[in-house]
Amino acid sequence: MNDIAANHQRAAFRANVADRFGVLPNFFCSASAAPGLIEGLWDFAQSAYLDSPLPSLFKERLFVHLSRFCPVRYCIVRHVGFLIGAGRPAGDATGPAGTVAEVLSLLQRPVPNSAAFDRAVSRLLDHPVPEEIPASATPFEYELFDVLTILFLDPLASGRAREAMRAAVGETNFEYLIAFAFLAFIRAAHYWTETHPDIEYEPDMLQLMERHEELARVLLDPADADQTRGASERATALIALRESEERFRAVVDLVPDLLWRIAPSATVVWHNDRWHDYTGQASHADTGRGWMDAMHPEDRDELTRALEDGLNVGSRYRQEHRIRRYDGAFRWFLLRGEPVRDQAGRIVEWFVAATDINVCGRDGHQRPEMCS
Repeated sequence: MNDIAANHQRAAFRANVADRFGVLPNFFCSASAAPGLIEGLWDFAQSAYLDSPLPSLFKERLFVHLSRFCPVRYCIVRHVGFLIGAGRPAGDATGPAGTVAEVLSLLQRPVPNSAAFDRAVSRLLDHPVPEEIPASATPFEYELFDVLTILFLDPLASGRAREAMRAAVGETNFEYLIAFAFLAFIRAAHYWTETHPDIEYEPDMLQLMERHEELARVLLDPADADQTRGASERATALIALRESEERFRAVVDLVPDLLWRIAPSATVVWHNDRWHDYTGQASHADTGRGWMDAMHPEDRDELTRALEDGLNVGSRYRQEHRIRRYDGAFRWFLLRGEPVRDQAGRIVEWFVAATDINVCGRDGHQRPEMCS
């Protein structure tokens, strides 16, 4: 291809980009030394970003939100321009222009800590049915942004975060957001600017930042990049811990034993579901030593002394006791307690298991012989 033809093709390509965005971003004028490369990136932008059926304003606001976490500021500057009328949000000529105040509200929203990320995941998981993509600046939108931040910064993040997105917006929208590569395109755009740091801000954005000093200060400050990467890592770890705890609860509720954990004060802090199913005790009765109400009255003093001795000495606990069933009948159980210690060797709690040994047709009110 001769130079004239190449220049004509390049001009036609740039005119196509400008027609879609309403302006020509310098992003699509880079890599001129590698013909066809930026055109390939444009094809990616169209399929994953511009032509995605997700609402244009939601896509652009999400692009701006996630660009807070890129240390090179070109993407956030240019896409804020699209949001406030210097171009078209997600290439949509009918998309409404926002205000500088609305953009500042989005950009100055505090980066959630790991507990807040986890709460956002939990709230999305609680959706009874998937909902439509929400309106701008609503709690639902911000919850989606928080969870998408985790998945954007750590694509291998917990399955719980991915399931939260499915529960909240449905499988189709999940595919367009995650699997249909919208987040992947944003990551690609960030990487492109990081490897092409010489891409200049367009004149319209330089003029905008001159007129709005506070906006310029926020746009050009890369502090969120480092801060949120750390927060996302902590959130991912917290959500993974929650998943681990959920798996633990699922396992312990499968075993036939009654299981519970006892604090150093000898008060119970947790039971498995088997305890509740067997005793019929409501959860409110579990606080303090309310669980002792399920023990046979003749065994309570002995059990209290044994527990206190065991807690003081720190030795393993093994004793037979009668536990009342939900229908009032008592059965014999073998109670076994294991101390749990911290790194300094101090007992932080006890794990207790009660195994039903009331077998071989013995009377449930009398101590049975162990069957051979």
